[in-house]
Amino acid sequence: MSKEIIKYHFSKVINFFIISLILFFLLSIILIVNTDIVNQSYISTLTQKSIPKHYIITDRDGNMYSIDMKEKSLLNRDFIVHSKVQFENIQEKNYEFSIFEYFKNLFDYKLLNSYSQEIKNTNFMLRYLGAIVLFLYLLYNYIKNIKYNLIPLHFNIYNIIGIEPKQKKIYDKFVKTNDNQIIYKNSSKINYDIYVKELENIKQYLNLKDDNLEVERYKDKSISLVITQLPKLVEFDKSKLQKGKIYLGVDKYKQDFYIDIKDMTHFITVATTGAGKSVYTQNLLLSLFFNHNQIDKFYLIDPKRAEFGRYKKLKKVHYSSSEEEILNTVKQLQEIMYKRYDEMESDSLDSGDILYNGNYIFMVMDEFGTLGTISNKDIKKEVERILIDLAQKARRAKIKMIFIGQKALTSSISSSILTNLASRGVMLTDDTDNINKMVGSSEELKERGINPKKFPKGRLYFKNGDNGENTLVQVPFFNLQDIKHLEVLKEVVQDLIVEELTGTVQSLNYDVEIKTLWDRTKQLEDATLASQIRTEIQKVKRAIKANNLSNIENEINHIKNLFK
Repeated sequence: MSKEIIKYHFSKVINFFIISLILFFLLSIILIVNTDIVNQSYISTLTQKSIPKHYIITDRDGNMYSIDMKEKSLLNRDFIVHSKVQFENIQEKNYEFSIFEYFKNLFDYKLLNSYSQEIKNTNFMLRYLGAIVLFLYLLYNYIKNIKYNLIPLHFNIYNIIGIEPKQKKIYDKFVKTNDNQIIYKNSSKINYDIYVKELENIKQYLNLKDDNLEVERYKDKSISLVITQLPKLVEFDKSKLQKGKIYLGVDKYKQDFYIDIKDMTHFITVATTGAGKSVYTQNLLLSLFFNHNQIDKFYLIDPKRAEFGRYKKLKKVHYSSSEEEILNTVKQLQEIMYKRYDEMESDSLDSGDILYNGNYIFMVMDEFGTLGTISNKDIKKEVERILIDLAQKARRAKIKMIFIGQKALTSSISSSILTNLASRGVMLTDDTDNINKMVGSSEELKERGINPKKFPKGRLYFKNGDNGENTLVQVPFFNLQDIKHLEVLKEVVQDLIVEELTGTVQSLNYDVEIKTLWDRTKQLEDATLASQIRTEIQKVKRAIKANNLSNIENEINHIKNLFK
């Protein structure tokens, strides 16, 4: 333990002692006054208006005397009797009770001696108890908040005042905890930048493993360290889905976090492998499908054919994966956009700032990084040109675009497109440049205690392009390998199923059955047989993903027979 910390502890204890001593004297005065009133000895403070500096007393025979200040030594004589009852025989209208005179007399030592015996005979244990209790209370609070108290000393958070050689360190002082805030102040100047710089170390010092710690400016010459607790896992709950909104998860205040479809801008989210990007993507789609009554068309672009194939048979879904299909999709979107603009321009009330009066259209592109790998240069250039046009103009036509991928490199997405994607999200990623492009500078993130390089799975930092708010969110765990979640998905998309085509529903049913078979292999004692069955299951899963369902029923029956 350093000398500074020992000195700090010692000074705190001395301060507590002084505060308790002050309380001791205050209680003594209060108790003296109380004793004076109970014994009716306050008659000694009654003064005649014409002679305000005189004392009024009575002797044992009940005679009233006015004693001049020069003769107040007589007050110590034993013939003085304090009795308001005897005083009542005198005309009280000539006298008044003077608070000023009372306290002047109270602090007059000689006057106090006139009834000191009454005071001595009174039990003043209360003042001792009050002082001791206050001292122990202050000490208890100090020990309880010892870590908070010592943060400024541990991390050298202080100001230097004065000039050499009489310079003095003024450390920031812990003030209080308020809900989830730890508040500090400095009578000279608050050291905001040091808190930001040391934020990660302070978090470790406070042992906040799963919590987030932010720095916020508080009042004048004060800051607050804000502790927010986000769960590492948020279970999916269908009841959280709402009309007109996209449900992103639970925010740092443990509140459900939504984006209004009406106000949302185009947005982009980046995440590395293992960040929970697939779960995040499925949550987005689920909210969109839940709002299908407000949406004319879903354009799902899936260059890697990894996420969206299962939905391509649904009503309102336009699915594309190849280079040519992607080009045709963006061309179609551009045509719709300009058609909607023509409809708006035909309205004489259009002032140039109103929205299209109709349903929304959503384009969701997974793995947008593949745009930079399109082999045909002409297609690549044309896709980029159209996407720039859409990014700049489509929102007013109620066409919204969502891009999801791993890295926002200039080689994968044009800076002209990126500039118009006002809302941005970042999940787990170790790419500093990627983080800076998405959600701001490292200094800004440090202030909020945000470090995407250490995010748990499903953690999202989202910057809303509509209102400028920054929010830390834990995305619900929606898992297509979970039978209950698959049932929810089937229920949500039920109205989008084409009557003549049952492939989509059948595909979802197969997913459930395949998951059950896979779980059964874990119970097999024969490792060779378990490996053989898993290989067969993987073949079936690939066929389902490719929507090749013609022989799936036989393949599943074959796998079931292998268990016998």
